[in-house]
Amino acid sequence: MAIFMIVSIFGVAVLGPKLGLLLMLFLGVSLPGATMTLAMDESLLGALNPAKWVAIVARIGWPYFAIVGLCVVIMASQSYAADLVSNVLPLFVALIVVGVISNYALVMTFHLMGYLIYQYHEDVGFEPVAPQMVKALARPDPDQDVLDEAAGLVRDGKPENATELLRGYLRTRGGTPAVHTQYRKLLRLGNDRDELLRHGREYLNILLAQEKSLPALEILRECQMIEPTFGPTEADQVTELASVAARGGQAEVALRLLSGFHKRFPKSKDIPRNYLLVARLLHERMNQDEKSLGILKYLRANFPDDPLMGEIDQLSGMIERMMAATKKPGASA
Repeated sequence: MAIFMIVSIFGVAVLGPKLGLLLMLFLGVSLPGATMTLAMDESLLGALNPAKWVAIVARIGWPYFAIVGLCVVIMASQSYAADLVSNVLPLFVALIVVGVISNYALVMTFHLMGYLIYQYHEDVGFEPVAPQMVKALARPDPDQDVLDEAAGLVRDGKPENATELLRGYLRTRGGTPAVHTQYRKLLRLGNDRDELLRHGREYLNILLAQEKSLPALEILRECQMIEPTFGPTEADQVTELASVAARGGQAEVALRLLSGFHKRFPKSKDIPRNYLLVARLLHERMNQDEKSLGILKYLRANFPDDPLMGEIDQLSGMIERMMAATKKPGASA
């Protein structure tokens, strides 16, 4: 803060009142950014780099200015309280009370800035101390060097460079799940929907080949939020993910996966199995009994000798009985 005050005074003397006032305003708004940079980088020279202040503001956005406003309110309240105390209490006591108030106000502003760093640590490329300690105790990621390099680029306000770094790394060497995860975070930060879908399809195949169905399902869900028709290109992959989604209570994801399955994979042996699952989900989760019955009738007509026909008949009969029981007396058939 002292450095900023000296620069402000020097600026007013050199630039004149108007430009000097603008400089003071800029420095005042930038002070929290400089303080946060100092806390993250632990470097005074880094904290005095205006490019890093601007990068923090750009990455955090309007919440940064909200913190600036709160800091101004705290400082104004501190000044008012100090003036009030000095007029009421004896000088010696007033000095002690004013010191306590000033320190408390300073701690409050630091807490606000610390909370902002914590809330947006991924955006500014900072990792809180506790995760760092866990990482130090845990087995290091084989690709930690490139992850650290990417994090450094984000801290320097160069997320595009970090994205290119990880993209090139994945294309030439592949990468651990941490690299894929960080790459997708950067893509979301840059709102690169096309690349999120392209990488999602590629990474989905990798995860399924490694029999990691749950992470694959998360990638699927994320990509379907961008493109609802997104899905695997192989019938067995669709079957596996739909089954995992259904077991996990994600009926809508499973239904989207299996929509039009018989048209996309007309020779698949899993058509009866998958459409029986669709019928169950429509009946049990979506309350669409008529649609469920239609699918079951399709299975009975087209796959009469399938081993699942017993389950198909059982579910069909149960739904028909339930529909008959709920039909109002006297209603036409």
